[in-house]
Amino acid sequence: MGYVSRTISGTQLLDALSVSGIKLDSIILNGLLTLAEFQTTPGTGTVSNPERINDGLTDAGFFATEIGQYVEVEFPRRWCNTRRMYGDISNNEDGWWQFKYWDGAAWRHR
Repeated sequence: MGYVSRTISGTQLLDALSVSGIKLDSIILNGLLTLAEFQTTPGTGTVSNPERINDGLTDAGFFATEIGQYVEVEFPRRWCNTRRMYGDISNNEDGWWQFKYWDGAAWRHR
């Protein structure tokens, strides 16, 4: 049995791919993460109000007041090509954020 590989990029949908007479073992879409996918599950974590990271309201934020506090959002399996963090006027600029991801076995960071 042979294999067929096709890369679908951008915002193409799965139903745009028509295959006849071939059994597909799996399909991986490496499209852009959409806002709806980002908001699928509320943010959780130890910061104050972690759900505010993805609730769609831009006038209320969350606060990390201790080292080691975090906010976590479960993403579908996609590539994230842009990430932004915004500070506040009360930020004293003595800390940092680390972006981590779960690869199925351990937490990794970039």
